[in-house]
Amino acid sequence: IVTAVSKGKAKITATALGGGKKATCTVTVNRMPEGIIIEGSSAVAIGKNITIKAYAYYTENGKVVKTKDVISWESYDETIATVSKGKVTGKTADTTTIRAYIDGTDIEATVDVNVVIPAKSVKLSMKKYQMGIGEVANLSEYLTVSPDNHTDIISWKSSKETVATVDEN
Repeated sequence: IVTAVSKGKAKITATALGGGKKATCTVTVNRMPEGIIIEGSSAVAIGKNITIKAYAYYTENGKVVKTKDVISWESYDETIATVSKGKVTGKTADTTTIRAYIDGTDIEATVDVNVVIPAKSVKLSMKKYQMGIGEVANLSEYLTVSPDNHTDIISWKSSKETVATVDEN
């Protein structure tokens, strides 16, 4: 029985003590991954594609170290979205779970993917807005998104967070 102790290579030799015949095997020991991290968007429009990246990792001295383990993919509901090598294709407006996993292990990670009816138009009726320091404003009151049945996710971002911040609402 061979027990892996630390990362590296070791030559294991079996020797017939009476006849002196030998056979060897080189054993390579790698760090086993601890988990999978998924990165990328979690929203895709019907008929469009997004790419989700995933990698296996282990931690060493408090740092995340990526491994070269092969990631397999699965969609929990292929009528909503399919996935192949991280490429997700939206099929029907709804939400499904995409699973990234390493075959033969219980190591996996999941992400919920929203397949949306895309917005065709996003307009703000207020092009300029004056505020005093410390004031709070809800610019979504001036937002019009069409078509009315869109299920798209609207993201907000400030070009200069030192002047004005914005949250997702």
